[in-house]
Amino acid sequence: MNLLRSDGDKVFVQAGTSINSLIWHCLAEGLTGIEFLTGLPGSVGGAVLMNAGAFGGEIGDRVTRVSYLDGRGKVIDVDSRNAGFSYRNSIFKSADGIVVGAEFLLKRGERSEIESKMKEILAKRIQKQPLEYPSAGSVFVRPKSDFYVGSTIERLGLKSLRVGGAEVSEKHAGFIVNRGGACQKDILTLVEIIRKKVEGATGVILNTEIEIWKEVE
Repeated sequence: MNLLRSDGDKVFVQAGTSINSLIWHCLAEGLTGIEFLTGLPGSVGGAVLMNAGAFGGEIGDRVTRVSYLDGRGKVIDVDSRNAGFSYRNSIFKSADGIVVGAEFLLKRGERSEIESKMKEILAKRIQKQPLEYPSAGSVFVRPKSDFYVGSTIERLGLKSLRVGGAEVSEKHAGFIVNRGGACQKDILTLVEIIRKKVEGATGVILNTEIEIWKEVE
């Protein structure tokens, strides 16, 4: 599930392709428009599912169609206008099926300029995000446009709080990092501590941006 195919200004990508592979493919092809995704972990399928975004861009803005395996085992193409892309959301998050690929419409650009943008975005990530430790990325969805989760958690004195091997990042409090040997229970315990503290101090209930999977008994 990692096919990458270009046709002019369009790129079709299967869902298992890493975001990193997509970025470098577009650089090689001289296609611009998704540099804001540079350094984003994970796969294209996951990024489309949650409409991943960073630095003012969202992946849904570049998608023209999504190939989707529905609950009956039939692959259908969904036009981007019908995909329900919104902040960290799409219709695929609640649908009974699997994203198997996506088509992007990009623009021609100078490779040197594309590479320069990629380096700029990556430098911002390295400066602001704890890339030196394993993590699942930003933990919580911003509940409203003027509410900054990371700075709120920091203001409540939760930076560097640890449970087992999991820690609220010293660099960016919106991340929970694995400092060594962290298990799911450690991370979920931290998530609940943060949620309760933030709700108690601000009245705001935080929802997770990461998906939490639990074993079915």
